[in-house]
Amino acid sequence: MTTPQPAPGAPDIDAIVERVQNQVAVLDQALGDLQGVRGRASSPDGLVTAEVDGNGALVGLWIDDAVARHDAAHVAMLVTQTASRAAADASAHREQLMATFADDFADPPR
Repeated sequence: MTTPQPAPGAPDIDAIVERVQNQVAVLDQALGDLQGVRGRASSPDGLVTAEVDGNGALVGLWIDDAVARHDAAHVAMLVTQTASRAAADASAHREQLMATFADDFADPPR
């Protein structure tokens, strides 16, 4: 008994399946990487450090005791500016991951 051969010009099913499997692996890797994205920043004076997740949500906030020397408005400004910079850091990481994903998805590694 012989193995049937595809008709001339027919798509190579094995190659298609392999490409799809490689793309799924790239997608799984990207999703895992995106879930781990974090951004972190510290205020210029080092009194406040903020950490955000890949969506920009605050997940960590460290405030030095020396912040007590400042009034509440200054502390609020330090916190919001530092958290904003941390979110920008996370966004940059996310954009870098997405660019890599787009390249890898278009031509997945074998």
